[in-house]
Amino acid sequence: MRSRLAVILVADVVGYTRLMAEDEARAIAAVTSLRDSHLEPRVETHGGEVLKRLGDGWILAFGSVTAAVKCARDVQEALAADPSLTLRIGGHLGEIVEDESDFYGAGVNLAQRLQNEAPPGGIMVSQDLVRQMTGDLAHGFEDAGSFELKNIPFPVQAYQWRPAPANRKQAPDSVPKIAIGQIDCAPDTADAQAAAQDLHDQIVLLVSRRTGVQVVDEKADPDYLVRGRLRLAGTRGRLTLSLLVGAEERTAFSRNYEGDTSDPFAFCDEIAGLAASDLRMQTSRLDADRAAQMPLEQMSVSELRARAVGHIYQASVEGFMDARNVIERALELSPRDPVSLAMRAGATQWLQAAGYADVSDEEWEAFAEDVAIALDGAPNSDFVLHTMSVIKIVHDRDAAAAKHFAERSLAISPKYMLGQMSLAWAHLLGGEMEAGIEVLKRVAEQLENDPFQVKILFQLAAAQYCHGDYAQALETIDRVITVKPRNPPYHRFRALCFEAMGDEAGAARAREAARNARSDQMEHCVLPPLPGPFAELQAKIGPSRQSRMSQVRGQVIDLPPREAV
Repeated sequence: MRSRLAVILVADVVGYTRLMAEDEARAIAAVTSLRDSHLEPRVETHGGEVLKRLGDGWILAFGSVTAAVKCARDVQEALAADPSLTLRIGGHLGEIVEDESDFYGAGVNLAQRLQNEAPPGGIMVSQDLVRQMTGDLAHGFEDAGSFELKNIPFPVQAYQWRPAPANRKQAPDSVPKIAIGQIDCAPDTADAQAAAQDLHDQIVLLVSRRTGVQVVDEKADPDYLVRGRLRLAGTRGRLTLSLLVGAEERTAFSRNYEGDTSDPFAFCDEIAGLAASDLRMQTSRLDADRAAQMPLEQMSVSELRARAVGHIYQASVEGFMDARNVIERALELSPRDPVSLAMRAGATQWLQAAGYADVSDEEWEAFAEDVAIALDGAPNSDFVLHTMSVIKIVHDRDAAAAKHFAERSLAISPKYMLGQMSLAWAHLLGGEMEAGIEVLKRVAEQLENDPFQVKILFQLAAAQYCHGDYAQALETIDRVITVKPRNPPYHRFRALCFEAMGDEAGAARAREAARNARSDQMEHCVLPPLPGPFAELQAKIGPSRQSRMSQVRGQVIDLPPREAV
């Protein structure tokens, strides 16, 4: 066995499987031309070597950081003018171990994982490699954030490079930077200062756990700045938090969080969790606008996921359709990307539940396998765990297993909205109506001024109705209709509440309102999974499936062919 330190580059052709399916001979000729005319001659010129050819990819090694980086950039800049083929390149500085038949090393594995995260036409490298770059060599490499990569036991800080744009929109230069400012306090006592510092430190910790953002100092020119003020009086505490955007520090979000300070540790845990959950939703929504600045074909997997999140936060049928199409692009780039696999299953489930997609039992089996693969690749992702909980509810109707995965999601992020929702669904499916109702109440209260609050309130109304709390269900659905007065299913549900209370006149008025309501968007009304005789409640309040499916003519609604992962 021989070992050596080297710069390892892994290059891969984007969309090779699709190119082969469209025209096999043309795809092979294009890859051969790329190899003979662009890639391998430049590798030789820069003193590198081809360790292995992988059909549509290469593993390369260089003894010099400068030579490796210049070679990678030369290749990508040359290919930028040729739209026929696109490469992604990942790079790392690590050890290669060789024998007579093959080569090994964690560095090769890491470079391969980074290649999966690189944008089409770009380069993604490890922090270890960036630290060896000096002067102009590092120009254009921007912080892409921290990545949890499969079979890599630690988070990897990565840096991304793209060729200079030519008459096209430019992507965001880096992952969004968020600064958590020190929290002011009043009165200015030792106890108040300690509580403010504890809140600050916990919010930093919780936000730092996320991929897709970078927590920085206020002086580092952040994209988002969080400012807070803690007020204590007696046994009550109030944290006022504001999210400021850009150099002009425009206020994009502000909220008060209140609680009992008798147990200061419990108070800080509760408030910090709520604040971090809100910051997660708000920065995801805002950063989707940044991700929307460039065409899909130029975006990396993480950027595509950010774009999809933006569509999902529209909380509409159209948004979920757009999100699913964006995620298909992400899975073309990285078929085993855990979060993308989970997002595709989750978006499809919402579309099916709303009545705008037909999913066969065989397709659900495939989605369940996708989420199992996702969980294997990202066992500590709160979103993936939530999605597995939903699969156990929708596909397996297994309330106990669903509850287990929801609780695991919440163990990672205690105030995570989706984790709480799947926990509520597990309770409802298992017949634990009161427990499910209490969770939905907490989530609805947490989602102040959030587009998903209406969705959660509708689920809460349905759970209250099924539990026999007709007056409470009516009060909750009235809150929904105040926000969304033009959605016929909400009025039909209101009629059911009046009927259950014996108020035929009220039911008649509600049915008339449903007939007269005309939504300017496709109706997105998803009920939670309900036990026994209530399982068909969705069919009673929504239009027919034929009517819903007729609304989506001209849009992509059929599930695309699935590649084996």
